[in-house]
Amino acid sequence: MHELAAPFFNFGLLVAVLAYLLRTPMGAMIKDRSARLRSEIGEVAEKLRGARQEFEEYSAKLRAIGVELEAIRRQAATDAETSAQRIAADAKRAAQAIVADAAERSAGATRDFQNQLRVRLGEKVVRRVEEVLVQRITGADRARIRQEFSREMEAKV
Repeated sequence: MHELAAPFFNFGLLVAVLAYLLRTPMGAMIKDRSARLRSEIGEVAEKLRGARQEFEEYSAKLRAIGVELEAIRRQAATDAETSAQRIAADAKRAAQAIVADAAERSAGATRDFQNQLRVRLGEKVVRRVEEVLVQRITGADRARIRQEFSREMEAKV
């Protein structure tokens, strides 16, 4: 055991001398390190508070976006319904205008056709009357018609 006493004593003396000599620099280093850690902990805590605040802001914005998105969807549906009704009303008015125009054109075409038929019928009647008159009028009838026409013309002049 005597053999170990000297090394233990030397080791204890080394530890005591090192402790005495390094106490002040080690204490300063530990205090400095402690202060830096506290400072860093404070910065981290501040960053954490900032991050939580940003998280809350973004969460609120996300909730607001959801509400706004739903409002936009409702507005789009309302606009689509309104547009559909307007388009249907426009189409109905256009269809009515087309029908009215078609009826008017049809009536005009019918009147034109009727007038053409009357003219053709009149022409055919006149031709037929001419044919009948040519066949039935004699020379004496012609002379009498000429004399009556001449008297009527003289009376007018």
